[in-house]
Amino acid sequence: MRSFSSRILPARSAFYPQVVGVVTTAKAVLSVARSVFETALRVRRIASKVFWRGEGYMVDSGHAGLLTHYWTPENVISELRKFGFRRLGVWCNEHPQKRSIFRADWYYYAFAKGDEHRRPDSQIIADHE
Repeated sequence: MRSFSSRILPARSAFYPQVVGVVTTAKAVLSVARSVFETALRVRRIASKVFWRGEGYMVDSGHAGLLTHYWTPENVISELRKFGFRRLGVWCNEHPQKRSIFRADWYYYAFAKGDEHRRPDSQIIADHE
């Protein structure tokens, strides 16, 4: 905060401590507002029937009201197994960090069709169980 404040007013100024205080307060208010907004988005998603069913359509306000299909990794894996695919890996959008389904915004998937080049299951990469 001091570095940013010194761009506004020289550190030797009599009002510098007040500027640091205002900048620190503004940063804190913005951080809280961002957290409240992100929490509201998560609560909206978690409170939806789509989340608890594990799949369905929701309007994505972040993409100009685009109607988007959502599903949980378990449903993706189950559906693709029906068509002969096997899971190689599932990674959340914040890979390498692992996130619960309550925190992850989206997932990346790797699947293979058939048994050719099959590796033992112990070598299959899976971040989400």
